[in-house]
Amino acid sequence: MTKPGNDFPEANRVEIILVHSERADFSYEKAQADQLLNWIFLGRSYIELIRWEKILKNFKRIQTGKLLDEIAFSLKDCYVLWSASFAEKYKNDISWWTSRVWERNTMVSSIFLHLCYVKLLEKIVQDFEGEKLLVVCESSFLMSTLHRHFKQKGFHVVLSDDFYFYHCKEKFILVFRFIKNFLKGIKGLLTRWVFAKTTKRYAKNQWHGSDRNWIIIHTCIDDGCFGKDGKFYDRYFPGLYDWLENNGFGVAIIPWIYNVTMPLKNVYRWFRENEKLFLIPEDFYRISDYFWAFFQFFRRNFRVMNTQFIEDMDITMFIKEEKIRQIMEFETINFLLYYRLFRRLKKKNFQLRQLIDTFENMITEKSQIMSIKKYFPEASITGYQHALILTLLLSYQATKKEHHTGPYPDIIISCSEWTKKILVDNGFDSSRILEGPPLRYQYLFKFKEFSNVFEKQKSILIICPLALDSAVELIIKSFIALNEIVDYYDIVYLKYHPMMNHRQLLKAAKMEKLPEKWVIASGNIEEFLKKAHCVISSTTSAVLEAIVCGIPVVITGRETDLTMNPLGWLQEKEFQPVFDTCEMREIIKRNLSLSDEQRTQLKEKGKHLLDMIFKPVDDQGLKVFASICTEK
Repeated sequence: MTKPGNDFPEANRVEIILVHSERADFSYEKAQADQLLNWIFLGRSYIELIRWEKILKNFKRIQTGKLLDEIAFSLKDCYVLWSASFAEKYKNDISWWTSRVWERNTMVSSIFLHLCYVKLLEKIVQDFEGEKLLVVCESSFLMSTLHRHFKQKGFHVVLSDDFYFYHCKEKFILVFRFIKNFLKGIKGLLTRWVFAKTTKRYAKNQWHGSDRNWIIIHTCIDDGCFGKDGKFYDRYFPGLYDWLENNGFGVAIIPWIYNVTMPLKNVYRWFRENEKLFLIPEDFYRISDYFWAFFQFFRRNFRVMNTQFIEDMDITMFIKEEKIRQIMEFETINFLLYYRLFRRLKKKNFQLRQLIDTFENMITEKSQIMSIKKYFPEASITGYQHALILTLLLSYQATKKEHHTGPYPDIIISCSEWTKKILVDNGFDSSRILEGPPLRYQYLFKFKEFSNVFEKQKSILIICPLALDSAVELIIKSFIALNEIVDYYDIVYLKYHPMMNHRQLLKAAKMEKLPEKWVIASGNIEEFLKKAHCVISSTTSAVLEAIVCGIPVVITGRETDLTMNPLGWLQEKEFQPVFDTCEMREIIKRNLSLSDEQRTQLKEKGKHLLDMIFKPVDDQGLKVFASICTEK
């Protein structure tokens, strides 16, 4: 790794002042007294950025969204190479493959984002014309790294007087959160174990050890999976269970319970009484399995202990921060326990033919892969790449060496030829990837026959993502862009995510009421897509629905976080994120002025795009799942 140098052309001109974002006593008057005319915000939270904009109301904030996006794309290969370089050293170490330090899940881990912040600040000071630059940071670990890095470059860097207070405060809060989460986690494990035992008597289906070779599907369970008719609706593998059973395979489901509002005891009873066979992990665990999982959980923090560099940037503090944060995630013990689950199944003479799991290359998948390779070496492991691939979600990037060395599925089934190409371009071995059906996107083909109602009333549809902070940013940027062109449209429909409370959303956006002409879009999204002349959205697959319907889309980019664009792989400009509200405004004006003929052309283009990305699900496409276990 390259170590830092100290040659920087602007070093003696700019004074960098670092302030923690939680600092409560920082005021407009203090900034004025210190002659801080320019500032930037380095943190994920757009809500916090807005708070600081109110504090520094008349000072110029340097916009960072587009530059951050460019830097992220320039650094992502270096970051992946660094992460993948440990594959050989830790190839049989479950504590490494289930750690956030390895995972490259850039929606959760801050290592890569903070790395980008360092390079971002370097780029900004190169062109900076002032004498002082205020940098508001979300993390004391980030502040410490910036202080050391830019000192080495020859800059005059000032840490706020209360830096050590906030650094100690962060550590104290993290210790408090650890104790709280640890106790909550113990309670959760105990609750699951009790409910598993007390609901056993309701079981309709039970597996019988060696009576057949089983295919296990590991899938994520949320409220949408529990049909009112008592049927199980799998969000990730719709139709696959029934198809496998109809073709003579024995199928069992390991449920990963996530984002469920139904009382947990009722959830377990629902599993027991369902016509499908659910393998409840707690039925097999022993007390020793829990102690083993605790040991591995804490052992993760003793991997990669020495100083680490990516290019000339020391990322050691970022790794330390990530290790502290992963200790807070006590629920990840449930994924470590999967290793012991398959060990227990082997002891009970369970005949495993194949595991079918989602493939996002995250810690949720690794334990079961490592366990099956050890205890069921004759079984095949299939990872189904089920979703659109987000551009800067770096878990979808690897190296061929890591793909062959680490705990990866025997075969990855992509949901289309297009996503297979993305995986291959991102470093995965093409010989271990097969093209499969788009199980989650079957519904899109009904939009090909979608009939738009081009009413005289010009309407805009804003589609919010689930993440609160991202949704707030989308709303505020849309308001700024639309506020000056009110005469161009008649109504704005605000469609919030079905798992989100719209009052909570408006409160977070500091909106006491909706702006003029804005209304909440209650009901099915199809109803509003029929009316929309333009859609504004961000990192949600709903943009693809709008495009297939022939509706022009504005994809907004994030200002201080990574922009996860599901269509960023396409080269056309209309699929690229827009960061500036003035540019958003001009695109919206243009979209609202399209003629009926232009909209018809967009509709045909949307159909063509869908046919290029996905194929309809048919019997031939589903056979790829069964062919893997048959071949092995």
